[in-house]
Amino acid sequence: GSTGRRSHPSHTGFQARFGKLTAIAFGDLNPFPMKVLRNRRALHLQRLQAELRELERLQEEYTSENEPHKYLDLIASEDDEDA
Repeated sequence: GSTGRRSHPSHTGFQARFGKLTAIAFGDLNPFPMKVLRNRRALHLQRLQAELRELERLQEEYTSENEPHKYLDLIASEDDEDA
C-alpha cells in the first residue's frame, strides 16, 4: 500500500467547521474590528498631542518667568533708579 498520509473524512469536516467558526468569531462577531481600533488610536493620539502641546506651553511659560537674567535686569534697573 501507499505510505502517503490521508486525511480522515471527519478531520476534513472539522477543518471546514473550524474555519467557518473562526471567520464568524474574528470577522462577524469581533468586538474590536480594525476600523474601530484605528479610530480609537487616532482619538487617543489627538488627546495625547493636545496634552503634550499644553505641557510644552506651560514649560515655556514657567521657563520664561523664571529666567535668571530677568532678575538681574530687574536688580540693575532698581540700581539705576537709586542713582
